[in-house]
Amino acid sequence: MKQRLSAGLNHVLESTLYKLVGTRANGVTEKSAATAVATASIPTTANAMLSTPLLKGRGDDNYGQSVALDAFLRDVSSKRIVFFGEVHSVPEQVALQTAILQSQQHATQQDMTSNNTHDNQNMDSRSKVHVVLEHFSLDMQTDLQAFQEGKFDVTELIRRYKAVGTENHDLLPYIPLLEYAQQNSFQVKLHAGFLPRPYARMVMREGVESALQAAKAKQYLPEQLTDLKGTESHYRIFESLMTGRNPFEEDSEPTNQFRKLFPAQLIKDESMAHTLHQLFLENEPERKDKYLVLAGRGHMLHFSGVPEKVFQHHPELVNDSALIIAQESDGTLDASSSDEPAFWKSVEKTYGPKGANPGDYLFVYDAQHEDEADAIKAETTQAYNKVGETAHLKGNLKLAKQVMTYLGYTDEEFDIAGEDAYNYQGVGNPHSFAKIQNGESVLDVGSGLGIDSFIAAHYAGPTGQVTGLDLSKMEVKHATERAQSRDIADQNLSFVVGDMEQMPFEDESFDVVISNGAFCLAPNKQKAFEEIYRTLKPGGRMAIYTSTVKVPLEAGVNWPVCMRMFIHHSELQPLCEKIGFQNVTIDDSNSLMQYNLPGEDEGDAEQLSGENGQHPKEKDERNRVHVGSAEFKHLQDYDMNAICARVCVIATKPKSPAAQAKEP
Repeated sequence: MKQRLSAGLNHVLESTLYKLVGTRANGVTEKSAATAVATASIPTTANAMLSTPLLKGRGDDNYGQSVALDAFLRDVSSKRIVFFGEVHSVPEQVALQTAILQSQQHATQQDMTSNNTHDNQNMDSRSKVHVVLEHFSLDMQTDLQAFQEGKFDVTELIRRYKAVGTENHDLLPYIPLLEYAQQNSFQVKLHAGFLPRPYARMVMREGVESALQAAKAKQYLPEQLTDLKGTESHYRIFESLMTGRNPFEEDSEPTNQFRKLFPAQLIKDESMAHTLHQLFLENEPERKDKYLVLAGRGHMLHFSGVPEKVFQHHPELVNDSALIIAQESDGTLDASSSDEPAFWKSVEKTYGPKGANPGDYLFVYDAQHEDEADAIKAETTQAYNKVGETAHLKGNLKLAKQVMTYLGYTDEEFDIAGEDAYNYQGVGNPHSFAKIQNGESVLDVGSGLGIDSFIAAHYAGPTGQVTGLDLSKMEVKHATERAQSRDIADQNLSFVVGDMEQMPFEDESFDVVISNGAFCLAPNKQKAFEEIYRTLKPGGRMAIYTSTVKVPLEAGVNWPVCMRMFIHHSELQPLCEKIGFQNVTIDDSNSLMQYNLPGEDEGDAEQLSGENGQHPKEKDERNRVHVGSAEFKHLQDYDMNAICARVCVIATKPKSPAAQAKEP
């Protein structure tokens, strides 16, 4: 049975949790452990809390039974240390990791209250949650600390990471977790957790002794460590991950070809365990801090690697810890299967029978698939086709004038829009940043009913060319008819039906790309920006107005599909720079989502939602999207300005090498 839950971060997890039973191994101690499997995906058309009932108890009779998310969070947040063996840079996992972090923080606050240790005068005396990340090498700790102190934002952190860090992970999916830690820095502390990669290479090239000496000189390893030896069970797990061998099949024996590589893995495990040991010494026993350790599955699976090394020095943590292992649902382990016996057989085949101990919880997720994105696009197309069907009905030009003026349009631009202005759809004025010149070729992505394309055609002039692209056939039809009535269709303005994530244009076709609100509805923002980059000429520029989310959307609330797909504000700049854009600026100088429009007098002011520039008081005959509908009436109680922001993404595509060479 699948239920829905939201873990924030602008993503939704669809999960079912199950319990397994195992015993702790690794020669430390044994412990009865509840293991859960969560099947997850990101259906952006859903947002509700998981309601699966909790099945209490940890005996063998609970094997494979479901457990609610809140019970899972209560369990892991009650532990001193939580290990999360991840598949790197997966949004679904980051959502769960952030939910765990929030629960740990809440648990420490409750502990302080119950123990009367909440000292408002001494922030250092408060219990903390320490997040130790494989993603950052130990030489980046100073940058992490400066980030948490607010000396620079997450975009600058990512820039420094690329310049200094050695792990080369994609940090974009982790932005919400990083920013949550920054916003709660009084209680959440970020720590670089991994030995810089050159030391692992040194193990292979110069030998274990040289690598140990060099790492100990930097205090990355304990002085008493003289060799890198792992257990045979650990090697079997390590080798199986390298070869794909199933270690639980009969007569399945490991090869020896990775014996020489194994110490390079062990030195990373030792270093992370040493980092944790140092944190324990610094913060115990005065405070009962909590720890969240994030690293790849290979460093944690079956309690080997980092957990094993930690338990060797801190056996008291064995029964005060939790291990979550993540895996994508695939042909080996299909979480979507309705055949539960077959599913659990595949779990046992992959992770071993009861007692094999892959971890306390197994998180099986489904990444977003094309059919989900197609469903979102179909919903969007249907909604805006309805808008196009009634676009010929007259609207309120006075209100349109107020809206467009507030959003930054000039009187001249409003006059260009003319009687079509009441069909304005947008969240800002991209023209003020695009600066379209006479003779330029322009693409308007998500052109809707054509207002911004009409204005762009005016600026491009008779020698320029403007193309409007939209998913909605009915809006394209209306815009084309209006262009014909203006005597500009087929001359320098045309509208086509198409997908912004797969544009029907040749490479390097346009001087300028504008968009006004359409990116809110793109399921895959990276693909859409990559398409802009592809179709822009070298040296071309973009001005993309879109809405963003600043904080996670509250779980259990019915949010419009567009809001569920808003990109996080801090993700935009690093994403565009990753694609290759230069001079990236995120302008939020006019960012309010809700604002008052001036009436004839002060008491006659109107409040407008920034979503599509629409007003709930327009005539009912004209179809609109979201605003004013009874379905979303409950959102009137929310401060949208605190949740979201309208921004313009401005950037250029690098000039060709030949053009750059000609510049003085």
